[in-house]
Amino acid sequence: MTRSKRSGMEFCCCYLPLVNVGAYLLVLETALVALAVGICALVPPSIVAGEGVIPSWSKGLIGALGFITLAWQLLGLVSVARQMPTLYRTYIRVNFVLTLAVIVAAVAFLVVAGVQHNKAVTTCVATYGVIPSNSNAASSISVSSLGQDADAFSQSGRQICNIFVWAQTGVMGGLIVLMGLTQFYMLAAQRAYGGEQRQAFRDSKASYQDIPMNPRDSGVWEPRANDPYAPHQPTYGNGGGYDSYAAPHGDQYAHKPY
Repeated sequence: MTRSKRSGMEFCCCYLPLVNVGAYLLVLETALVALAVGICALVPPSIVAGEGVIPSWSKGLIGALGFITLAWQLLGLVSVARQMPTLYRTYIRVNFVLTLAVIVAAVAFLVVAGVQHNKAVTTCVATYGVIPSNSNAASSISVSSLGQDADAFSQSGRQICNIFVWAQTGVMGGLIVLMGLTQFYMLAAQRAYGGEQRQAFRDSKASYQDIPMNPRDSGVWEPRANDPYAPHQPTYGNGGGYDSYAAPHGDQYAHKPY
């Protein structure tokens, strides 16, 4: 268990490769959220708080961004599975842009709905309001009483729509805030994992380069002065060169003929 000094987050590892369970879960969580965004944008009918206020093409825009983000997670899975730090960095950068685009678009449409709240309430009353019909004119109810009842129903319907539209706007705002905080945390975790992945890759390259692979005739293999098996005086062979493998001084079998 190691702790990153840069991010303060803990990661389990076994040197190389890193244990990638958490990295896979981050990618899968982002994919599930993107899928939910795309489905919720296209499948359900228009919400009351946005009828007559939010443009009709907004559903297609949010849905397209959600499914593009979903497809982009395939690159994240590949970069984690194959331990490709450069590709993973590209993945998290584009993933941040896509996530930010979804959140910004959702916030923009929410602001439009909030600013034109009265128009949304009027559309709600016109669409779902119940106003008694004048077809019962033959009854004992007078025309004036019908008008009063219609006004009462209209006022009650407007109050109901007003509460309903505010409630939907608040729920949408809460969901956007929750999704934004969750996904930005996931992006921060992905960024921290990417830093650990690149650091491990650099450490692995450095560790391989630190292994001395010098040839045997280099100075690394020369006997040291304090080596008890090193000769005290240089000896020269038939070729006149220095023999570093001559028998040490005091060896009773060093120069004794056989």
